[in-house]
Amino acid sequence: AVGLSLASSLPAAEEPSSKHFLWQVDSATTRVYLMGSIHMLRQDVYPLAPVIEEAFAASDVLVLEADPFAAPQEELQQTVMAYATYPDGQTLQSQLSEQEYFELQSVLLEAGIPSKSVQQYQPWYVTTMVDQALSNRLGLRPEYGIDYYFRSKAKQKEVKELESVEAQLQLLASFSDQEQLLMMLWV
Repeated sequence: AVGLSLASSLPAAEEPSSKHFLWQVDSATTRVYLMGSIHMLRQDVYPLAPVIEEAFAASDVLVLEADPFAAPQEELQQTVMAYATYPDGQTLQSQLSEQEYFELQSVLLEAGIPSKSVQQYQPWYVTTMVDQALSNRLGLRPEYGIDYYFRSKAKQKEVKELESVEAQLQLLASFSDQEQLLMMLWV
């Protein structure tokens, strides 16, 4: 069996004449290719190095960190919003100190996001909004990410995920507002 994993990085042999971020691990019965999951890239990174495309073509299984297509996009969006929004009566501003909210205003201003548009969201989700806005300025898009790229090509391959998108959402939402704010201020 041959598989392509996009979730781990282990040192392994590299072709000396080409640069890439693919590692190959062999056992007596299996070959596994490992790549880091880069969620947002520019379109100009494609085509990938031939060795990466060849490894994907030779693979029977694609293992993703989390499968962005495991659920219909509308269902995924509803799940995200269930974890991203505050319960009724709570707002982002009401959960943060005056100083924290002031610092948040600065981050939002830099990203071009009106503060009124984020009041219903928890800080972890606002962080993703800021990250997306700043990344978009650099031409980085999720639809050009490695995971989306290979998932869209994996029509005839078995696809597995290391964890679900919902598990990732649960983890992010489990952090306190202050911990989430610290993540945001590092963006």
